[in-house]
Amino acid sequence: MPGFLKQVSRSNGGLPKRAIPQPVMMDATGVEGDRHRDLRYHGGPNKAVLMIAAELIDALAARGYPIYYGALGENLTVTDSDPHLWRSGQRYRIGEDAVIELTKIRTPCGT
Repeated sequence: MPGFLKQVSRSNGGLPKRAIPQPVMMDATGVEGDRHRDLRYHGGPNKAVLMIAAELIDALAARGYPIYYGALGENLTVTDSDPHLWRSGQRYRIGEDAVIELTKIRTPCGT
C-alpha cells in the first residue's frame, strides 16, 4: 500500500477506538483486544478491521468537527493513500508482516 500507518486503534466495544501505543497482533478476526458490540454489523473475517484515510479525518477536523483518529471506529488510520482508489480485492501491507485484503467499501453507520 502506498502510504503510511499513522495509528492502530481498538476499543472494548463501541466508539471511540483509542490508539494502541505499542505493537499489537492482527489476525483474521481483527486487531488483538478489539471488541465489537453488534456482531450482525461489525467484525468477522470479512469485516475484521476498518481502515480510514487520515486525510479525511484531518479535513473534517479542519472544518471544525470534533473528530480525531479512532473517533469513527477505525482500527487503521493511514496516510498518503487515496481512498477513492481503494477497491475490493486489493491487498495492502500493514507494517512489516501483515497483509490485509479490502473486502468491501463501507458506508458510515447511523451511530
